Amino acid sequence: GIIIAASVFVSGLRSTGAIDSAIDFLKHSNEFVRWGATIGPFLMGVVTGSGDAAAIAFNTAVTPHAGELGYTHVNLGMGAAIAGA
Repeated sequence: GIIIAASVFVSGLRSTGAIDSAIDFLKHSNEFVRWGATIGPFLMGVVTGSGDAAAIAFNTAVTPHAGELGYTHVNLGMGAAIAGA
């Protein structure tokens, strides 16, 4: 259930344009990518009670753009997964 909720959350953010805006911001501010990949899922996990859902949401929305942000998919995705754990 929590995985489905994370997917719906990301779909909602994507439909409002929030994901595209965040990616555009991060393309020009690479120093925030590293912090966002670790602190973002961690804080969402604390607030929502599920670090896995936060990491999945991040990896669904942001990690596919890792190359555009100056990172590899593995490095960015694992940072988020570890932070969400």
